[in-house]
Amino acid sequence: MRSLLLAAVLFLFIQQGYAKQPDSTFAKPFRDGSPACTSCHSIAAAGYTATAWGPDISGLADMLGDDPQGWADFAKSSGIPAMDAAYAGSRLTAEDFRDLAAAYAALPPAEGEPKLTGREIAGYAVLVLLITAGLAKIIFRRNPELEND
Repeated sequence: MRSLLLAAVLFLFIQQGYAKQPDSTFAKPFRDGSPACTSCHSIAAAGYTATAWGPDISGLADMLGDDPQGWADFAKSSGIPAMDAAYAGSRLTAEDFRDLAAAYAALPPAEGEPKLTGREIAGYAVLVLLITAGLAKIIFRRNPELEND
């Protein structure tokens, strides 16, 4: 009875772990058998945070846009030897790359440090300059009482 209870508890934990793992384009091998993105990469924005030897590619859509041909060019001739070996001879179609581009475009923004625009950086630079000038004025102000002595 005890072993049956232990087996049931383990089964529930295992099922719970599988239920949390997202099921999407990123984890399925492509139709031609080419490996899935998560075979090598983590995609934190999609919930794939397992340690992988490739970098997190959550923001790939920012780099490649939504053009399927751009995705195909990148996958088949990225300059990354392992990736080129995996995809250069693949028979992936424009539809495969269109689906991939759409899946990446649908991801929420990758978490981490927010990126500042040029205008925001300039605003912060002016603010720092004004604060520095104000502090300098306070620190180096003339004190007539000390000058008379």
